[in-house]
Amino acid sequence: MATLASAALFACAPGDPESSSLGDGRGDARPAVAGGAAGKTADDVGAVAIRRLNAVEYDNTVMDLLGDSSHPASAFPPDDGAYGFTNIGQALTISPLLFEQYELSASRLAEKAITNPDIMICEPAADASDDCAARILAPFLKRAWRRRVAPSEVKALTAVVAKAIAEGVPFADAVQVAIEAALLSPNFLFHVETDPDPTQTAPHPLDDYELASRLSYFLWNTMPDDALFAFADVGKLSEPRVLERQVRRMLADSRASALIDNFASQWLLHGLDDSTPDPASFPTFDEDLRSSMAGETKAFVGSFLLGDQALPDMLDAGFTFLNARLAAHYGIGGVSGSEVVRVPLDAASHRGGLLTQASILTMTSVATRTSVVRRGEWVLSELLCSPPPAPPPNVPALPVAVSVGTMRQRLDEHRKDPACQSCHTQMDPIGFALEHYDALGRWRDTDQGSPIDATGKMASGRAFDGADELAKVVKSDPRFIDCVTRKLFTYALGRVPGSYDERRLKGLVAAFAKQGYRTKELVVNIIGSDAFRMRRGGN
Repeated sequence: MATLASAALFACAPGDPESSSLGDGRGDARPAVAGGAAGKTADDVGAVAIRRLNAVEYDNTVMDLLGDSSHPASAFPPDDGAYGFTNIGQALTISPLLFEQYELSASRLAEKAITNPDIMICEPAADASDDCAARILAPFLKRAWRRRVAPSEVKALTAVVAKAIAEGVPFADAVQVAIEAALLSPNFLFHVETDPDPTQTAPHPLDDYELASRLSYFLWNTMPDDALFAFADVGKLSEPRVLERQVRRMLADSRASALIDNFASQWLLHGLDDSTPDPASFPTFDEDLRSSMAGETKAFVGSFLLGDQALPDMLDAGFTFLNARLAAHYGIGGVSGSEVVRVPLDAASHRGGLLTQASILTMTSVATRTSVVRRGEWVLSELLCSPPPAPPPNVPALPVAVSVGTMRQRLDEHRKDPACQSCHTQMDPIGFALEHYDALGRWRDTDQGSPIDATGKMASGRAFDGADELAKVVKSDPRFIDCVTRKLFTYALGRVPGSYDERRLKGLVAAFAKQGYRTKELVVNIIGSDAFRMRRGGN
C-alpha cells in the first residue's frame, strides 16, 4: 500500500484556498517561513517556525488518534535538541531516513486503523462506497489534521478510495490507502499555523484550532481532546475566560504530567541518562538506582510545577520523594517499596532541595570523581541562565581519574593559569559548596583523607558554606525566577525569546511574584500572553 499512499499525498494538497497543506513532506520538508524584515518592537510576537511533531508528540498523537501504544517513534532517528529542548522549530528538520520511517509507521498504523470500529463507522452499500468513505474520512481527517477540513480535501481522498476500488482493491484496504496518505501529510506531521500573508510582520490571532493545538502540545504533548475541539468548533476557545478555564482544566488532568516528563526532565535531568559512573569506583550504581534518582527529581519538581507551593522553595524544601532503594543510598530509614513517596527531611539527612538530589549530583560528576566545574557550570546555566564563557582553546582539563590532593587543591593549581581564572572564579565556588556529596550524591566528610572545605563566594560577593547556604543564595538571586520564566516561555512557544520579548518576560516575572510564585499561574499567564495567542509572518 505504500506506493499508493505516497502517490495519494498529492491529494492531500489540493489547490484550494481553504487548504493549509504544505507539500508532500519528503526530504527536509520543514517549511521555511517566508522572508520580510520584521519590526522587532516590544509588540512583536515573534516568528514561530512551523515545526514537525517531535518523537514524544508523534507517539502520544497516534495513541490518542488511533489507540496505538506501540511507540513507533522509538524507531525514528533521535530528535535534535536546541536551547535545551526538543520542540524548537528550527531544529526539527526531516531527513530522508526520517521520512522513510514515517512511511513505514504510516503503513502499519493505517493497517491497524481499518480494524478499529471507531474509525470504520460504516460499510458501503453496493453503489455507495463514496458516501461511506466520506463518512469515515471527514471526522478522521479533522482529528488527524487538528483543524476544520475543507470539503474539497475530503473529496480528494475519497477519490483516492474510489480509484483503488476501481483497480480491484477491497473497500477497507482502499480506505487504508487514504488513511496512510493522511498520516504522511504535512497536515499531520507538522504543527500547521498559517498567515494570510506570509511576508506580513503584523501579528494576528491564531485561529481556534491552532490555539487548541498550541495549548495541548504545550501542556500534554499530544493532540487536542474532544473538549478543546468542541470549543474550537464554535469559535469560543480564544475567549479569555474560556481559555483560562481550559488551561486550569488541563493542568488538573493527569496528562499534565507531560510538563514533568518533558519540560522539567529536559531542563533538569538532560544528562542523567548519559552518566556512566565507573563500576570499579562505584559498584553500587545500576539502572535501578539511576531510575530511582530520576523518580525523586520528577516527583519533587512536579510538586512545584503542578501543585500550589512557591517555586523558589524547590531549592531548600524540607521534603523529598524516595523509594526504598534511594533512601538506603542516602542512609535514610523508614522507607519501603519501589514507588517514590513523600518523605520529610531533617538536618541529619544532609538533604533538602534540588541541589542535594543524587540525580543532579551524579550527572554533574565524571566517571570516577566529582566535578566542581560541572556542578558550578550547571547551577549557573540551568538555574541562573548565566553560563560562563567557553574555555579558551588548548587549556588542559583536569584528569578524570582521582589523583593526589583534594579537588579544591587541584583546582587551586589549575586557576594559576591566567587563562583559566575568569571562568573558574564563577564556577568553582558553587561546585565547592557541593563537595560534601560524592559522585553518586552520597554524603561524605572527607576527600582524599582531608576534611572538605565547602566554602565559597558568588561573584556578587555573597559568601556561603555548603549546599544549604548555597541554596539560599541561589533562591534569593533574581536571576533564578527570571531563568525559570525564560525556560518555560521557550518550551511553551518552541522558540527562543528575542530582545523584543524582554518587556513581556519582565511582565510575566512580576505577575509570577504577585501570585506567590505558583508555577500554574505562570503557565496560565504565558498562555494568556499575546506571544502565545498570536503569530506573524516574516522571519
